[in-house]
Amino acid sequence: MQVIGQFNLGFVLARCSRNHLWILDQHACEERYNFEELCKKTVMHEQPLIQPLHLELNPSEEACVLDHMDIFQANGFRFKFDAEAPIRHRLSLTALPHSGAHEGRKAVQVSRLPKAIAMFASRACRTSVMIGTALSQKEMSNVVQKLAYVDMPWTCAHGRPTMRHVSNVLPILLMDERSAAEHIAIPTVTCTPLTQQQPDE
Repeated sequence: MQVIGQFNLGFVLARCSRNHLWILDQHACEERYNFEELCKKTVMHEQPLIQPLHLELNPSEEACVLDHMDIFQANGFRFKFDAEAPIRHRLSLTALPHSGAHEGRKAVQVSRLPKAIAMFASRACRTSVMIGTALSQKEMSNVVQKLAYVDMPWTCAHGRPTMRHVSNVLPILLMDERSAAEHIAIPTVTCTPLTQQQPDE
């Protein structure tokens, strides 16, 4: 996207390669980026269980846990895998996220605790550029470029849209060019024929 400018100290106007005009909410865009960065980089503290909780998972659920073990661990879950156990009984839960340790089996179904999500959203909001802040060309470009690195670019952490597609601006630009051409005043030159003066008698 090519940044055009800032509107009303809260929105970045940008044009894509096919001349489509987009309006981006500068606060919502930064909030989405900051929120996802917090989710990726923050590791939840786990609470070890007194004894492992044996899980009964179907093959697809078990494969999901094994394939995404790093995500579960980042969210405070710890598992023990027993390759000798029969299928559906090879995984045991050994630790839960600290604030969910008392919830037992129900907590296994939670990928991010609601309190953590609310905390990340609030922190992302406070650290993002606010509406009413004037941005330089470089800062506006930075707001737009950050959206290329997020997984869900269409809304902020609180659900507000980050951008709106307005229209294809090419017909508008062509219309403006035609209108401008029609209003250009063409200078006219009045030619007065020369008359031959008669000599005084």
